[in-house]
Amino acid sequence: MSDQSSYQTGEISVIVGGGWAGTNFDWKRSARDIVDDQSTPGGGWATGESFDWERSARDIVDDQSTPGGGWAGTNFDWKRSARDVVDDQSTPGGGWATGSSFDWKRSARDIVDDQSTPGGGWATGSSFDWKRSARDVVDDQSTPGGGWATGSSFDWKRSARDVVDDQSTPGGGWAGTNFDWSRSARDIVEDQ
Repeated sequence: MSDQSSYQTGEISVIVGGGWAGTNFDWKRSARDIVDDQSTPGGGWATGESFDWERSARDIVDDQSTPGGGWAGTNFDWKRSARDVVDDQSTPGGGWATGSSFDWKRSARDIVDDQSTPGGGWATGSSFDWKRSARDVVDDQSTPGGGWATGSSFDWKRSARDVVDDQSTPGGGWAGTNFDWSRSARDIVEDQ
């Protein structure tokens, strides 16, 4: 998008208008804008009808040159651990990415987890508690509303569903107590 730019603020790399950010994150942007660089065909994570579902989910969140990595659809190896799902194990620091400009040297934990919140977020660092359920990974159950965040200003009162989906769609998005775990992975991250 034309307003995309990147800069540093403290420990968080902020991509204005796109990507995943911290204190300056514009929560008014659509879920598609939140995690997808619209100028990159097929890239990112989205909810809008124009999202290219023909691109593999692996392309969506991972460097597809790395065998076994990423989040996927029909060819996804569900037998791989959740850690492999969101982290390129062969790349120091790992993380969540879509584009060549992704800073693989930043730890995935810093990217998607508020370090001051015990057990919160999604991470790959050695201190991450992999014994926590997948639900705990993306939702701090002890915090009303849960959600996905990196910065201290994250509005934990907003449901996780609001974070990544159009909440007008029953069962859609990624959520907490009312999340329909029987819905497909596609439903999890897209407004059908």
